[in-house]
Amino acid sequence: MEVKHNHSEEKGKRKLWEEEAIKALKDRPFEALYSSTYEGIKIEPIYTTIQNVQYWTENSYYRANNCWKCSQEIKGETSEEISKQVRYAIERGQNSFYFKNLQIHDMKGVEKAFGQIDISKSSFLIDVGSKQELMPLLFQYFNGKKHDKEPIGTIAFDPFEEVLLKEEISIPLSDKYDYLAEAMNWCEENHCQIRCLLIKGNNFHEAGATSLQELVFTFSQALDIINELLNRGVSLTTIAKNTVISFAIGSQFFMEIAKFRAAKHIWGSLLSAIGDRNGDDPLYLHAITSNFNKAAFDIHMNLLRTTTEGFSAVAAGVDELTITPFDYVSQKQDDLAGRIARNIHFIFQEENHLSKVVDPASGSYYIESLTNELANHAWEEIKKIDKNGGFYTALEKGIPQNELKRTFAKRQIDINQQKTTIIGVNKFIELAPIQKKEEREKRKVKKINKIMSKQVTTFREVIQFVEEKNVVPKLLPKIQANQIQILQHTRLIEHFERLRFAAEDHFQRFGHYPKVDVMQFGELRDYKSRFEFVVNLLASGGIEANVIRDFEREYLVNIVILCGSDKEYQKMNENFVAKLLKCKTKEIYYVGTNKVAGELKGLQRFHMLSESTDSYIFLKRLHQLLGVTLNEAT
Repeated sequence: MEVKHNHSEEKGKRKLWEEEAIKALKDRPFEALYSSTYEGIKIEPIYTTIQNVQYWTENSYYRANNCWKCSQEIKGETSEEISKQVRYAIERGQNSFYFKNLQIHDMKGVEKAFGQIDISKSSFLIDVGSKQELMPLLFQYFNGKKHDKEPIGTIAFDPFEEVLLKEEISIPLSDKYDYLAEAMNWCEENHCQIRCLLIKGNNFHEAGATSLQELVFTFSQALDIINELLNRGVSLTTIAKNTVISFAIGSQFFMEIAKFRAAKHIWGSLLSAIGDRNGDDPLYLHAITSNFNKAAFDIHMNLLRTTTEGFSAVAAGVDELTITPFDYVSQKQDDLAGRIARNIHFIFQEENHLSKVVDPASGSYYIESLTNELANHAWEEIKKIDKNGGFYTALEKGIPQNELKRTFAKRQIDINQQKTTIIGVNKFIELAPIQKKEEREKRKVKKINKIMSKQVTTFREVIQFVEEKNVVPKLLPKIQANQIQILQHTRLIEHFERLRFAAEDHFQRFGHYPKVDVMQFGELRDYKSRFEFVVNLLASGGIEANVIRDFEREYLVNIVILCGSDKEYQKMNENFVAKLLKCKTKEIYYVGTNKVAGELKGLQRFHMLSESTDSYIFLKRLHQLLGVTLNEAT
């Protein structure tokens, strides 16, 4: 759809706006209003008409509605537990079910676990992970229930997941391609409309990827897989309709909307480039809220994070959405947290009416601009990776891994220097005694279903065995060392949480948090922002600020932080400094800037604190001085 605009009139209005903005900025330059994202995209202070806007509702991805599947994760170690959880979820309105790490091995167990699911009303997404032998058993069960309605759902695995995450791989990548090709062809022959290829872009996100990197690496991986399947005789149409791409949803609201919308555009371009003349096989998108930015402390803040993340995915038009409970990081199974996560879907649908608006973001100049920039930049990078040998070759060279390490390091630096704020972690922290999280007791899986000892290697052999025995055989493992440098999944703020857990241990042992003396000078109103900064900084490491004035305590033996205005610092005379130096303090800090004059400058035991201080290194140093035991592996 072509949109006509009066560009000269808009330029005139923008010029007037810029003139007023410059007046308001006073001494600051106009360029101060611009910012850059981790993706390298320059964010402008105002967005007006952009050229060649592509409105999604006008292209081949048109949807009659914005309905998505409420695909909450179902956990359970036995068929009985899974069945109970499924029944509970159905009674509360859930219409799709997300399963991982299944421990089921025969048809009896499958029937027990999934018997509650009515495929005429509900769907499912089953990630079998490295247990590919489960696929034929599940295919047999769900395909046998199709009757008047074909079962539409996903029983799949990501062939690259072990390569990306495990030090050892159980089945070579080429064998996984063979297995996947046979599975797709079997589904075609048996009219089984179950998707069996899952490409998990969230593996890159959880390693610290930007939205751009997530798109580039996910679709480069997809291109490798598609080419391998084409070489094994699977048609492009079959591959396209069998593919599910799963992305994590991060905290950058508008960027995440743009990411999902750009993914649809890239998918169409990818299919067209390979040979699909129309390129109109729609991309099936699954979204799951990120684990990367969640916190183990102040867990109710995670509820706000998952809500805005879910909103991003819904506004972008995903097909299936998984919202993790706010206590997901702590690995608890709290019914309230699960209920709230499920109900967020219903609030979006019934109260926000987002299901009734097709592509709510369409026409927003800002989001359209981000979408186009992401799609174009990602496409160029995908072509570059393909030209240089493909995604697996890039992994062998360590290119994606090193890029992700650099991005993760940059994110951590910004957290440490408080350029990025995470509520409850490095700002607005509430120190309240809680029990240190405990790992859930690892219960032994009840071996009610015996795994047959016959070893097989191909999908056809497995399906034949399942048809005869109704039991899953054991795939012949080919354990070998992974030749690829694996990705590291680490939450962004785990290093701060280690400090907090160490402080919690200190509380349990001594009945109080580790303390640091904060000596105030002058009127609080003159240095309020500095005082709030230092109290917040200490709290982010689980350290309590013990506020004193002058030398109220004669036993200043640990650490003292001086807090006042520059004017007050300049009043400090030799007598004050001499008195302070006589204290048996290990280190003395003052909150200020390099402009601070007076007796403090140049003294060996004095160190300056400012917002540019690396807060993690500083807090780790305080823990050492205060005798707090920090377990790096916590």
